[in-house]
Amino acid sequence: IEILRHSMPYGSLQEAGLVFASYCRTPQNFTLMLKSMVEGDGHGHTDQLMQYTQAVTGQAFFAPSLRWFQNLSA
Repeated sequence: IEILRHSMPYGSLQEAGLVFASYCRTPQNFTLMLKSMVEGDGHGHTDQLMQYTQAVTGQAFFAPSLRWFQNLSA
């Protein structure tokens, strides 16, 4: 899966966590990545971080390319 991932820890006296951002060309890559993290890879291997963390929120954004805009006017 072609995807760029960044994570940055944060914390205060009341809470701590990990801000996670990823970027890719198509939303299908996000679906495959999340499915692999939660459900595993077919051999039972899942992302071990999921056992110790809880997702609080999530968002997805679409940043179109210049070509995408050009195709709109065609």
